[in-house]
Amino acid sequence: MEFCRETKVHYPAALLLETMIERMEEIVPFLPNIASIETLTKKKHRDGTWEIVRRWEARAEQVPSVARRFLSAELLQWLDYALWVPAEYKVEWRQEPVYRAARGLYQCHGTNFFLPDSKDPNNTSRVRVSGFLEVHPERLPGVPAFLARRIAPQVEKFIIRLIEPNLAELAQGLETYLDRTPANRSKARRRPS
Repeated sequence: MEFCRETKVHYPAALLLETMIERMEEIVPFLPNIASIETLTKKKHRDGTWEIVRRWEARAEQVPSVARRFLSAELLQWLDYALWVPAEYKVEWRQEPVYRAARGLYQCHGTNFFLPDSKDPNNTSRVRVSGFLEVHPERLPGVPAFLARRIAPQVEKFIIRLIEPNLAELAQGLETYLDRTPANRSKARRRPS
């Protein structure tokens, strides 16, 4: 399944990129489905790109009731491998479960852009989240094949609900975080009422 969402954020693209690269963990309180984000590795290359690996953890209360007994805390965590390219206002990413036994449960990768808005490039950005997700619920550890087929739609919806909206909600969470950070208030454009 391919997905793509675009959202406007009332801050300059360069500030969005810098915040995502340097302070992503601070955005967690503004992401309703995320319990934590931890940066595991961060490396800046000579060409200005950044390679960053982060561990994400979803909130357990988001798990659908039909799948709760099969999804352990480990299955609610994933690794995000990202290559940030500030010169192109983009990040190329892929995700995989932290839990080794679930590594084949899904494939998810994509490219996000944090582009200056053409109408107001100094104050507004367009955040475009796009990617591909393929879920294999039959590979869920400890679930019999006949049951995996029955719960497959709920597991797929759950994973899609974790990945796609959290990527899209990232723009809103980022804007709210920047609104509440005193150093950024002067950089915000007045929004229409």
